[in-house]
Amino acid sequence: MLILDKLRSYENFTKTEIQVAQALLGIGTKITDYSVRMLAEESYVSPATVVRLCVKLGYEGYEDFMSLFSYGMMNKIISLMARKRTIHIFSSGTALSVAESFKEKMQKIGKAVYITENQRYSLYDAVNLYNDDMAIIISYSGETKDMLDIARFCKKRHVSIVAITSFGDNTLSSLSDYVIHISTKENMFSNLGNFSTQISIFFILDLIYAEYFKLDYRKNYEKKKSITSLLESKRYSDNPIIQDETLFQDEAEE
Repeated sequence: MLILDKLRSYENFTKTEIQVAQALLGIGTKITDYSVRMLAEESYVSPATVVRLCVKLGYEGYEDFMSLFSYGMMNKIISLMARKRTIHIFSSGTALSVAESFKEKMQKIGKAVYITENQRYSLYDAVNLYNDDMAIIISYSGETKDMLDIARFCKKRHVSIVAITSFGDNTLSSLSDYVIHISTKENMFSNLGNFSTQISIFFILDLIYAEYFKLDYRKNYEKKKSITSLLESKRYSDNPIIQDETLFQDEAEE
């Protein structure tokens, strides 16, 4: 489940944490202007409640949560995506399953996203990209050999690179046009599970999708409705809460 979906679901949230989640969803991209105290006042809760929710989401606190994105950088990336023909995501391990969710969302609004799970084939993909394509390379360490080889191939072919990697200097960052940092709170080998890393990647890709969708909200909304109604026509539920409003309108007309 992506971070924005978690905020919307209120799963295992207390009443006051729900108030914070609602405030975060309402504030949207302006959240970078808010201190923890300002967000607490907006939510009618204490600053401690804001911090507690951030911890529940997998971060060490509010500053850790806020450090995951820069909207100045994000706006440039979204603008770049709009100009590119295709988006190719390169990574390995669990990050690929996270990226699949992003791919599905983007394809539902008509943006071509490709993921190659086989690392050997990924290199072939990279050497066949052109300057009207875009590469997103995800690597926690920023030093994974295959990812660096892919980045170098992309540079040679003048393909724009967005890196999603940990804080600090690493080779992938130096090869990339844009860098989005993920939470650097886990050791590479001695961690019990890369929980905060996965959550960070979830959040960043979800944010990219949301911001891209907003570029042309009406067009993307209509495209999503068109594609999902065509390909998911067999989905059905008797639950009136989750049925589309148009379904009731169609039934009323009949």
